[in-house]
This record gives sequence, structure tokens and C-alpha cells, in this order.
Amino acid sequence: MIPTIYIVDDEEATSRMFAKYLQTKGYRVVVSPSAIHFLSVFEPEQRGCIVMDERMPELSGLQALESIAKWLPIYPAILLTGYADVSLTVKVMKTGAFDVLEKPIEPDVLLAKIEEALGWALEVSERHTADVQVWSDMQTLTSREREILGMIIEGQSSRSIGNILQISARTVDNHRVHILSKMRAKSLSDLGRAVARATAIFSEPGINVTIPKRPKNK
Repeated sequence: MIPTIYIVDDEEATSRMFAKYLQTKGYRVVVSPSAIHFLSVFEPEQRGCIVMDERMPELSGLQALESIAKWLPIYPAILLTGYADVSLTVKVMKTGAFDVLEKPIEPDVLLAKIEEALGWALEVSERHTADVQVWSDMQTLTSREREILGMIIEGQSSRSIGNILQISARTVDNHRVHILSKMRAKSLSDLGRAVARATAIFSEPGINVTIPKRPKNK
């Protein structure tokens, strides 16, 4: 499906220039003269990117992004402004937007940023899909398997787990096999990373997992 690029700007000449250029690059473009109009035509189910001016009458670009924050960053947004400062940038990034760019900006520079945003959003979407699958698989585990999974992720051996639960190490090993199968994991290290991500995202209370800190953006 061809991505849809939303150009939201009250300056008609600017919108027309960007729209014409992006259309020549094969994109579907929807132009909105205001943030309010954009909110009335926005279709988040379709893949695309939002390019929005900050300073507009009635509703600012930032306010519009805050109102659709639940769709970001899976649906990337780029805010254009002629007066970028640290405070504005922080507020915009908190909505989940992809970037803030200062005006004026050349069409080819904007295109490069849009393509970067689309690629990034696709990666985010794929990771989210994988996290949802892990979460779903976790729900298939029995209470005993969930208990053992938490201990496995903590690094405890089968013998140690068996002593705590008063079962044999062989029984623990059998549970390991079933857990790996249900979770579609190739190894315990892969399983640990996948469960840690899903637990952090979905706040699963049933398994005690130490979640590593997420890396800071470079």
C-alpha cells in the first residue's frame, strides 16, 4: 500500500509545493489547511507520515499531536516550526512524534526525513507485533509454568528451582521444554529478552522479572 503523507499547514503555497514534490515521488498526499481539518480526515489505520506546521490558528501543531498521541510513534509525525527551542522540542517528542524540523526546509530534505520516519515506524510496528505475540503466548502458560519461567529468567538452575518448589530437577527440565515450546523460543536467552520486553510494555504482574533499562537515544 502506498503511504499517505499528511501535509498540515495554513500556508497554501508551502503545502502545494510539498504536495506536488511528494506526489512526483509516488506518495499519496492529503493536504489540510488547519489542524482541525486534519483531525477530521486523519486515517491512522493506513501507513503514512504526518508533516505538520506548529503555528496555526485555532489549534497548534503540538496540540493536534497531543490529541492523537495514542497513534504515535507507530504513525510517525514531523513538526515544522520557524522558532524551535528546547522546550517545544521536548513537548513534541513526549507525544511520540518522530522529529522537529526548523523552517524553511527544502523538499528533498523533508523527503529524506519522511522516508527515515516511515522506516522507523515500520520497525516499531514489527516489534510491537512481536511483543503482542509474546504476551499472547505467555497467557497459555499454566500457573506452575509461569512460576518456573520467572525463576528461569532470574537465572536459577533446575536443581535450585526444584528445591524451592519441592519437585525434582527432571520435572523442572520437562517444564522448561514445555515453556520453550509454548513461547516459540529457540533458547532461554531469547526467551528472557522477549519476556522482559513484553513484561515492561504490558506490565505483567504474574512474573517477577528484572527489566533492563532501555538504551538512550543517540
